[in-house]
Amino acid sequence: MRQVAQAKQAKLLLLEKTNAIYTIRVLREEEEVPSYPVVHKEPPGIYRYFYDRQIIIDALNDVFVYEHLEVTATIFYYEDGEYQQLLISD
Repeated sequence: MRQVAQAKQAKLLLLEKTNAIYTIRVLREEEEVPSYPVVHKEPPGIYRYFYDRQIIIDALNDVFVYEHLEVTATIFYYEDGEYQQLLISD
């Protein structure tokens, strides 16, 4: 009997603590991914949008990178009370 491969799914969750209360926020959800992503931390600094190098952010805090190795990378950074995202590699 032949098994059918199931599509890979990925979800990026953020666990936040405010006044001893924990909440989970979904920052990214993908139904079908070519490979599982990795997440890693990078330091504060200047980051540029991949498709328009004139679009620049200056992250004041650490950012985390959601990356499909050798495919795409998106940073998530905290600004104005919310998490923002910026594609840095495609």
